[in-house]
Amino acid sequence: MLQRQLFSCSKASMRAISRPMMASSLKSAFTQRSISTSSLIYQEVKKTEPIVKSNPVPTPPIAKTTPKKKGAGFWRWTFRITMLSTIAGWSALTYLVWKETNPADQLPQTELKPNGNKRKKIVIVGSGWGAMSFLQKLDTTQYNVVIVSPRNYFLFTPLLPSVPTGTIDQKSICDPVRLIARQTPGEVQYMEAAVTDIDPEAKKVYIEHKSDRLTIGDAFINDGEPIRAELDYDYLIYSVGAKVNTFGIQGIPEYASYLKEAQDAVAVRQKLFNSVEAARLLPEGSDERKRLMTFVVCGGGPTGVELAAEVKDYIVQDLSKFIPNLEKEMNVTLIEALPNVLNMFHHKLIEYTQQVFNSQGVHLRTNTMVKKVDARNVYCTEKKADGTTEDHVIPYGTLVWAGGNAQRKITTDLAAKIPEQTSRRGLLVDEYQKLYGVEDVYALVVQA
Repeated sequence: MLQRQLFSCSKASMRAISRPMMASSLKSAFTQRSISTSSLIYQEVKKTEPIVKSNPVPTPPIAKTTPKKKGAGFWRWTFRITMLSTIAGWSALTYLVWKETNPADQLPQTELKPNGNKRKKIVIVGSGWGAMSFLQKLDTTQYNVVIVSPRNYFLFTPLLPSVPTGTIDQKSICDPVRLIARQTPGEVQYMEAAVTDIDPEAKKVYIEHKSDRLTIGDAFINDGEPIRAELDYDYLIYSVGAKVNTFGIQGIPEYASYLKEAQDAVAVRQKLFNSVEAARLLPEGSDERKRLMTFVVCGGGPTGVELAAEVKDYIVQDLSKFIPNLEKEMNVTLIEALPNVLNMFHHKLIEYTQQVFNSQGVHLRTNTMVKKVDARNVYCTEKKADGTTEDHVIPYGTLVWAGGNAQRKITTDLAAKIPEQTSRRGLLVDEYQKLYGVEDVYALVVQA
């Protein structure tokens, strides 16, 4: 009885468990049949529908990589280097200007050195190449240095022929002496005066106030009562340079212009412009107009050659743009007493100079010696190849004398006081630039 009841219970429980399982299996079978039926219906519909080609989804365009141009890196680095060089150059220039305008403190001049020894005094006479070069090399902290010169600036003479044409302004080739002296470590005194006498035995220099200004030339104070002084020295540096040599030719000092100082170049420029402007008021072809339109340079050395070439270039390249046909009327003549210009240079340079003058239209007169000059003409004599001579009269509107240099009066006076100075062409010095016959006097520029 009990077994029958247990069996009946197990059969009932089996039926209770199998019912949901059968339901789930029926559901899954129905689902599978539905999916298969749906897929069959979808396939039949797909067969009956027309095939429509759908547009593909556009893909974004691929960015084209442009090939690098050859040399792009070179130009990029060139630009960078140029910019860096420009910045570095301007920075260096700014620093130099600042340093020049804000110099360091100088050691003041004293009678005694820190060790108790007497500090020796050096007097430098002149403000040219020799004097300024010596000053820059000198240890000014060991000496009391005094510069004496009527010209209160250093002149860069190689560029002086460019001033009359306006290529360079005269201020661009001049440096103040005080500015140069201020750059030294020790104090340097400057006195604007001319040396009137030197006593090598007593070691004294006698000076008189004189001002050789940049544009107006000599400018005096108290003409009737000149201001004078004297200086003692332990060492004298004599560097006064030279003066223009006129060879005693009549009329040169009165009518000719020189090209030795800054104010000389300014005077030549004024005469050149005045002659051109005055000539334009006269009838074309007249003798007076031709005379004013003639620029004459006497002297075939470096100064004369450079000046003639500069003036001719200025007329052809610049003035003719503002005054039409001026280059056809304006004449530039160079007179030289020797057979060639630049006689101290190599023959190839001489030939090249003559070729350039011929191509430029500069009238070159060699073997022609100037005899006399008046207010309107140059009188000269030409020596021909056969030995005969021929006189010429050359009218001029502007005349520049560049015939050479001669000793200054102070130089001849100094040489006359020293018996060992027997040369008539300049001061005699030894290998240390010390004057023969006198102690503690050194001549840095010897004129021959």
